[in-house]
Amino acid sequence: MFQTPRPLSRAGVIVLAAALGAMLAPTDAQAASIIITRPPSGPGITPVAGDPVYRYSFQAYLNPGYEVRLFDSITIEGLLGVNGSSPTNQPQSPDGGLPTNTGWLANKQVTGTDVWPAGSPAPTVDVSSVKFTFAPDDVVPPDTAISNVGPSLVNLGLFTIDTYADLPDLGPGFSFTFRYVVRAHLLDGTPDTYIGAVTLSTAGAVPEPASVFMLGLGAAAPALGVIRRRRRRRRATA
Repeated sequence: MFQTPRPLSRAGVIVLAAALGAMLAPTDAQAASIIITRPPSGPGITPVAGDPVYRYSFQAYLNPGYEVRLFDSITIEGLLGVNGSSPTNQPQSPDGGLPTNTGWLANKQVTGTDVWPAGSPAPTVDVSSVKFTFAPDDVVPPDTAISNVGPSLVNLGLFTIDTYADLPDLGPGFSFTFRYVVRAHLLDGTPDTYIGAVTLSTAGAVPEPASVFMLGLGAAAPALGVIRRRRRRRRATA
């Protein structure tokens, strides 16, 4: 059997280690205020009734050094089979450790139509974005926030969205990748916008090894890349 010369093997190890270090380094471009993943207990796309109605489930985590202030938001885009009549479920106080009299409000907006990837013939369905906004449901102090001073992730809870109609069975191992946009703040009050991607699947899908590795580390850089923008607060004029 052909063997790689020892010096080349060492060089390969060094290059691999450097690549992994660069991938996992907590660079500014990769830091996310809020991480969106599939639920730890399921694949993320589950039938709940009928032929069936499908439920998309997303788990959200707040990274150390960030906070969710009133009217910050999480938006999931490109949700196939979702429209204004789709049921949603999101954390509300006192559940999930939310501040008193606060919760997440859902706003659904149809952005187009597309063909459902199953059925004969496959139906054309609405495609929507769903925006979850952290908001008061009663009088609260204006500085109310969910803060993470570290060092661990703060679980923001489970967010679910159902399709609006019975749709043909997707079968096992089918997956969708969704773009998401989160708007939050640094602990010093600087507004922060983060754009990423999350993949959900039906039961039977085998996660890619890299995805499992990154999720285990609590890392937030999605495979499709990250766009991050920071907007510093304007200083008050004298």
